[in-house]
Amino acid sequence: MAKYSKAAKAELEKDFNQAFRLYVKAAEDFLHLSRTCPNSKLRATCKTQAGKALERAEKIKVVKQDLVPVAKNAFSEQEQLFVLQKSSIVNKNHFPMWDERSHDISSTAQPPLSADQVKNAAAWRRLPQTKLVFPVCIRKIPAGSHAILKLGYMSVESCSMEPTGVSADPHRRQITNLSGWNFDVYVNGFETPALAISPGKGRGYDFPGSDSSIDLHALAGWIPEQIEIRSPRFQREKTWLMILDGYTKALSRFRILRPYWLKEREGERLLTIFDPWLHGLDVTNIEMEAQHSRAFHLSWDAVCDLFDSIYLSWDPAIFQHQLHFHGMWKREDIKKGDNSSHVNLRLQSNIEQTDQTEYDVWIQLTRHVVETSRKSEYISLLVHNGGEADLVTNMDALSLKGEYTNCKHILIRTHLSGLNRSLSMIASYDGDSDCNGFTVTVYSHHTMSWIEDSWKALYSKELEGAFTSKTGGGNPTYPTFMLNPQYHLRILPDMQGPTTGRRSAKARTSVVVRGDRHVPMNITLVWSQGERVSEMGHNDVAVTSGPYSYGYVHAAKDLAPGDYTLIISAFEPRHLGQFSLHVDSSHRFDVNSIPQEGAGMFTKVIRGAWAVETAGGSPSFKKYASNPAYELKITTATQIQIRLQLVEPSSTTSLNITLFHATRSAALGTHVVTSGPYSDAISGVVTPRITLQPGKYIAIPSTYNPGIRASFKMIVYSTNAVNVVPIMRT
Repeated sequence: MAKYSKAAKAELEKDFNQAFRLYVKAAEDFLHLSRTCPNSKLRATCKTQAGKALERAEKIKVVKQDLVPVAKNAFSEQEQLFVLQKSSIVNKNHFPMWDERSHDISSTAQPPLSADQVKNAAAWRRLPQTKLVFPVCIRKIPAGSHAILKLGYMSVESCSMEPTGVSADPHRRQITNLSGWNFDVYVNGFETPALAISPGKGRGYDFPGSDSSIDLHALAGWIPEQIEIRSPRFQREKTWLMILDGYTKALSRFRILRPYWLKEREGERLLTIFDPWLHGLDVTNIEMEAQHSRAFHLSWDAVCDLFDSIYLSWDPAIFQHQLHFHGMWKREDIKKGDNSSHVNLRLQSNIEQTDQTEYDVWIQLTRHVVETSRKSEYISLLVHNGGEADLVTNMDALSLKGEYTNCKHILIRTHLSGLNRSLSMIASYDGDSDCNGFTVTVYSHHTMSWIEDSWKALYSKELEGAFTSKTGGGNPTYPTFMLNPQYHLRILPDMQGPTTGRRSAKARTSVVVRGDRHVPMNITLVWSQGERVSEMGHNDVAVTSGPYSYGYVHAAKDLAPGDYTLIISAFEPRHLGQFSLHVDSSHRFDVNSIPQEGAGMFTKVIRGAWAVETAGGSPSFKKYASNPAYELKITTATQIQIRLQLVEPSSTTSLNITLFHATRSAALGTHVVTSGPYSDAISGVVTPRITLQPGKYIAIPSTYNPGIRASFKMIVYSTNAVNVVPIMRT
């Protein structure tokens, strides 16, 4: 009632913005109590009061048309509960949460039967209602005051507790592959294209199945992890050691196609695999079952060659703390046909700043399943800390992260220390749903907390761009990196704040780029004068979005007023497609596209090579005149710029291009312009743009060291057509 009273007071004082905000907040609080309060009379009273608050808010909207919108706090208890309640409706059936007051089990629809079950005239029969309802399991995990909704469509093949509903033939024989619940059993560990572990494959129910790690997550809250063996980032040795360590410490329980045995003996790594449809065996005695004729043994190398994926389940008890966030992916612009949605989250730990130990942090993203008929739904989770944000300048550490998957769960492993106590993450969705729920769970050894930041920019601009065959330059390891779309960002001083220090006050700046989910992208902001950048070092970078990630990248930092070059790049030149650039700032700013090098000029590409007799090196080696030479014939005053690149870039080969004015008094003529000191830049070297008068000029491309045989490409930009011909040596 306190907020309602304050709202009424603000309304009397004609402070309509404050009154409107307080009425809306009061209505939210009353509605929340009407759903959670155990007293039925009090619930009715709260619902009535919520109606009154909303009525007053609506009347204020009529009086004042330009009200300040009331921002929702996604971290509030009400919003968290709203997400869970919305996600509890699956296939239009309501599955109450664990602590929900009413539980009308008769309204729960069972999944359709499979072809084998229909053939045997199977029918559903209901067991006592005190049991759990399949296929959806809803349970409460002690992680604060929220009820956690766990959704999973299960292929439980080896259990010992009767399910709530089972299918039986007319002779009352159970013909499902559900036989109970026992967490000491081993669950499916590997999946092969020839045998998809799914109830819809012949036996079981006719609904989408899942892998065993998802089953255990739904049933017991264990942490699911899928390792793609075919991924280029799969590490065979590291994965074996991780699984062996978890197995021997009893921190992980999984199996291959049912119970398995894992051992390392005399340098040999073996796994024992069992047929999943074996019945009547004592699964508690693995040694006995290993002697069965349907059991077989494989080496770890054979497993990696034969199977596609490994599904692991980890006991969450290995971590002392858990932190949850339930959110909604909402499609931002339906008109543009963009099926993606992204949510940015940040968190921090209470690790002491003096503690330099690196502590493991696991972050799990779970997509809420509300309609099983949807086929094309993909999710992605990108997590990075401050140390990873500089990867774009480290050529040996360039990486791809945030791949999309159609799995319901993603697990990311990272670490924190006293030197770096915060994490940033982007949870992404691409699919047909306009609004879809998700849960992010953080497992850690220290307490963690979300950084609740509701900052809204005062100034925003949005631009459209594209990676094309001419503007897709790839990452900084490519000589074409300079071709990527670049923008001149000028942040203006704050002239409206306090006079003292206002010109030097930093501007909170955020840059977001959205593109196709198949295109990995990166944002890099470089200190400059607003010119196009062809090469950058670690000290040149003001802020980056971190590793290349798919479909969505975000970079944010407090920046001093001044000029910057904003570079948008895809991971490889073959990654093409449209993108949108959105810039927010607390200060006024200008952002404009920087023209490509040589834009609006004639372009002529000359290809050549340094051979044994023409690799003369720099002037220091006294053979400079033997380098390849090209004659430029200028018939009218023309602006010229020349770039020299290696066809196959090499960090050990330094280049230079120098232009001479041909005269009779000197062999090469008089010096006109040069690209500067010899440089091993990946993008090559380039001369400044200068104006040449009519005449003949000689361009000399050279390497610093003589004797280097390599192919090169010389690009001549000119405002008028220029004839360039090689000078033949005699």
